[in-house]
Amino acid sequence: VFIEQIFLRILQSGNSTYQHKFRVLQVFDKLNTDAQTALLLFLNYDCDVAEKNIFERTIDCLAKISQGKYASSEHSGSIQPEQEQELRLLALSAVVKLMGSIMEW
Repeated sequence: VFIEQIFLRILQSGNSTYQHKFRVLQVFDKLNTDAQTALLLFLNYDCDVAEKNIFERTIDCLAKISQGKYASSEHSGSIQPEQEQELRLLALSAVVKLMGSIMEW
């Protein structure tokens, strides 16, 4: 619930500030260093038909940010180009760390 209602909403909102988005991405960056946590999220939420696909939505959101797909239309005045680049790199780092931690596990 915390990931869905707080973190993903901050990342997807055009009204969220750079600082809020940066902090949330830092949390995902840290979470993704532990493959067991990621796999537990997947098993407990994505594999259960009655639950929402939290893991899938998180990875999808990180991928969109790292590719810059949200940037131009939603955050035209609130996030500077340099800040957008930092967010993209941090989102990409989170995805890469997740893949690396899963491979090591």
